[in-house]
Amino acid sequence: METSAWRYQPEFILTTHINGQPAGERIEVVSPETTSDLLDRHAFICRSQGGRLTAFALQLLGDTGWDSVYPLSMPLGFTFWLKTKTAEIPAATALPDVDFGNPVFYANNLSASGDIDAGLSGNQLELFPGSGSPAEKTAALCNHLPSAKIPPATYTMVRAGKIRAGMPLEYPFSESLLPTQRMAALDLRLNPGGAYMVQLQGSGPVNRRVVVDETALAAGVHTIVDIYRDAWRAPSPPIEYSINFIT
Repeated sequence: METSAWRYQPEFILTTHINGQPAGERIEVVSPETTSDLLDRHAFICRSQGGRLTAFALQLLGDTGWDSVYPLSMPLGFTFWLKTKTAEIPAATALPDVDFGNPVFYANNLSASGDIDAGLSGNQLELFPGSGSPAEKTAALCNHLPSAKIPPATYTMVRAGKIRAGMPLEYPFSESLLPTQRMAALDLRLNPGGAYMVQLQGSGPVNRRVVVDETALAAGVHTIVDIYRDAWRAPSPPIEYSINFIT
């Protein structure tokens, strides 16, 4: 009788901190339904406790060692929500001048050119450092019709591009703006949700990240984190992605 050996191996860990110390029960890491479905389809299981989430990937023992059950032919993106259980962590605030939705904190493991884990040091990557401008840490959470009030005769076009792993930003969605317009809006209803970069051209330009996610909008999440994978980490130690809130 032929038998097979299998195991679940840690692939990545998401940890949360407040002022450099483990957040513990003060932050809850949540896998929304779409992420849970994606994890299930790729034989992942996740365990979350005390502001810390560990994702385990299923491996089978082959002739040359342990192999992942699902080889990656294209990058995967896993979205997680952070919900706070303490008032000591402030909520994100809207950026000045242009606001496309509800402000939330946002982080991912992509470089500006779309490279995955570009800043990895050993097996650790800080996604949310204490320094940096608010624009680097926040996004506007919205539905598929992001819009913002604008001063007239300031911008000539609004355009958007999906933030993707492995490729630089492109802006295939655009709308011209008349000098009299006081609202800049885009219709993304025929496109997938997730993180986009929206740019106002004219006097500026102004760049704003938006996250199209009506479920997260209704749930009132505090922070959205996107983790992208294009290669399995195991059997090397799992990557630890850390987020540190400074109060």
